[in-house]
Amino acid sequence: MLPNPEGGDKAAWRRAMRQRRRTVTPEARAAAGRQLAERLLAWPLLPREGWIATFLSLPDEIPTEAINASLWRTGHRLAVPAWSVPEHCYRLAAWSPDAPAEEGPMRVPQPRELHWVEPGAVTLFLVPGLAFDRAGGRIGYGGGHYDRLLAGRVPAARCVALGYDWQVVPAVPQAPGDVRVAWILTPAGVIETGVG
Repeated sequence: MLPNPEGGDKAAWRRAMRQRRRTVTPEARAAAGRQLAERLLAWPLLPREGWIATFLSLPDEIPTEAINASLWRTGHRLAVPAWSVPEHCYRLAAWSPDAPAEEGPMRVPQPRELHWVEPGAVTLFLVPGLAFDRAGGRIGYGGGHYDRLLAGRVPAARCVALGYDWQVVPAVPQAPGDVRVAWILTPAGVIETGVG
């Protein structure tokens, strides 16, 4: 049973979707990661140049290993979120599959050596989350970190959420400052939300 989006209780949504995500088997998770990699590479709007902001997935998330490896093999430059200690926030750091990684704050993997990439240089943002709706609404993990990263993007940069099919729900609560996504990529296909 999903929470009522009218109530605006994002914490309830996070609990419900995390619980559901824990039921996904490792085999199904790996298969979903491969399917998303195939769909992304076949997507006509995949930028041919510029940086792509992706992420290094947590254990319960759809794995991004196949996605990141495919993008790297096709010549894309990749950046991932990494914690900036002086600024007390996440920024984007250059990443390659052979770069050593370490566990950062909140157990988020990040490059060991940090070479910062400005959000304005990114042409495509791949965004994680717990729930999405067809109007571009997204529920993240509760810190607002991705909303702040996305706020620095240039207007032409595309924003694509990555998730399982069941993570796309009729409506999720949104608050001022929440950044909507323009597309949602799932194993079943690509959903265009109509967000500019």
